[in-house]
Amino acid sequence: MNFSALKPRLPEDSTGLNYGVYNKKATLNCKILLQESNHFHKPIGIVQLTSGEIVVADTFNDRVVLLSKDGQFVKTFEPTIILHRPSAVVELEDGRVAVKDKDCITLYHANGNISAQIGTGDMRKPYGLALDEAGNLLTLEEGSCGTINILTVCPIKKAVTARVKVELQISYPDIPFSKPRFLAWHSCNTLLVVDLGIDRIFQVDYKMGYCIKSFGTPGKASGQFNDPAGITSDNLGYIYIADSRNHRIQVYDPFLDFACILEKDAPLFRPSGIHVTPNDDLLVINYWENSIAKFNLITKKPMGY
Repeated sequence: MNFSALKPRLPEDSTGLNYGVYNKKATLNCKILLQESNHFHKPIGIVQLTSGEIVVADTFNDRVVLLSKDGQFVKTFEPTIILHRPSAVVELEDGRVAVKDKDCITLYHANGNISAQIGTGDMRKPYGLALDEAGNLLTLEEGSCGTINILTVCPIKKAVTARVKVELQISYPDIPFSKPRFLAWHSCNTLLVVDLGIDRIFQVDYKMGYCIKSFGTPGKASGQFNDPAGITSDNLGYIYIADSRNHRIQVYDPFLDFACILEKDAPLFRPSGIHVTPNDDLLVINYWENSIAKFNLITKKPMGY
């Protein structure tokens, strides 16, 4: 996995100066709807593997599904392993697949066979899943009074190696409504945490344990959210956030400033999990439609470039 592609950076000209915000456009490539016997039921997590195959956390069917490059059903991961609401999935550096459900993290080989389970009895209803530059898994536990615990999980040791408390920038009356649910690694020691309960995104230092900044407010305008969900980044370091109940995707630059609302040629139906592939394709789960939309991303150069 090429982690250099995840490092935040703005496009530069030959002088090395930042050259402004790029606009983003998405054109529909295809839509994936499985046959009735294998139909998705409120899926949330999605990733495309290095092989090109697609893995989906089919949340309310309590299973993980492997699709071919063109979106055809291939198999269900290790059906004898009982999962409880799997909702996040990432690919490890060694090709294995990590899946988070409400109890633990399960590691699978790329063929869908079980490799290991981590955190059983040691995690308190974890949310979100991300991979840092060192190949460690990151997830969170919701604390009390606007706090979270960031868990660092080592796939080699098969153990939780750190649990760091972070106090988010939340005050009353928002604290009772906070629901931090989705994660994305940002850069160095920073992690992006999506709080769908109060429509805000937090940037946190998950090693030192403090909140750096936050952005987003409830609403429908640019930079406002209604139940934000999945979060991902592209090869230029731009951040994509599924603005779920506004049925759109918002884009932020690598410095976490608002860039644009993603222009698209097909409607979204409460987007949940999203993933940008190394080829700059965007995979979007339509939660209400039980479908996956695959878009080709186009980057528009700023005027004067």
